[in-house]
Amino acid sequence: MFSATVKSMYPKFSMAEKKIADYLLVNRGELADMTSYELAERLGVGQSTVIRFSKKMGYRMFGELIEDVQHAKGGVESEIEPEDAPFEVLSKLGEQYHGFIDAVVKSNAGDNFDAAARYINRASTVVCYGYLNSHILAEYLGDSLVELGVQAISVDDFVQAKRRILMLDPTRDVVIVISKSGEKAEPVGIAEYAQSLHIPVISISDAAGNSLSKKSDIHLKILEDDNRSTPAPAMGTFAGVLFALDALTMCIFQLDRKRYQKSYGESLVAAFSARR
Repeated sequence: MFSATVKSMYPKFSMAEKKIADYLLVNRGELADMTSYELAERLGVGQSTVIRFSKKMGYRMFGELIEDVQHAKGGVESEIEPEDAPFEVLSKLGEQYHGFIDAVVKSNAGDNFDAAARYINRASTVVCYGYLNSHILAEYLGDSLVELGVQAISVDDFVQAKRRILMLDPTRDVVIVISKSGEKAEPVGIAEYAQSLHIPVISISDAAGNSLSKKSDIHLKILEDDNRSTPAPAMGTFAGVLFALDALTMCIFQLDRKRYQKSYGESLVAAFSARR
């Protein structure tokens, strides 16, 4: 998790946080049993800054951070080079995917997934919104919810999304907005509009915090890597979001397995019949 998270969040770090991240990356083999106080003393920063950095990175305890740093991969050796053979591409991309997925696990408390699942479980209608290629993710989530028997609608048009939201019941329904960076005007505008109508908003966006997360009732965190020198970082981000969406779907299923198992079975039968 550590290397992938640092790479994604580094531009948003404060100077003190960059100092901590740089030291940990360079000295990852010499950190055994180091405490937050010792790291703070060595770098000339406050212990509270070190603790905040650890929590911002998604760790509950400072010791978890140190352990992860010591075993961190995802450095230069995981970068896909021009001369890499297909097997090496598979291996390195798999390692990068693992980093993005692990970051989703460690950046989110189970409570926020549970709260999001409960919002959806009680909703009569769920609107899933994603802009540009995030619409693919919104559509995937919408299809997954429909398979469970949830009335879900995925839209990518800004005006159409607002029309759909206007018809929602503020006491029951929910809007889900997916934006990897959380900074594009369209998804932020959809969240603002929903909140102006007192409709709960679940956002899925970058763990570092962003404009969209500030307009949400519940924020599910993923890692967004804005490096576009190769397709790999975008692929890793996409994989992390898909994992978060699947986790959310399973959390909904867990709330009422009997109800959702029946709906899911019926949806599969219907799909099979349609293919025939």
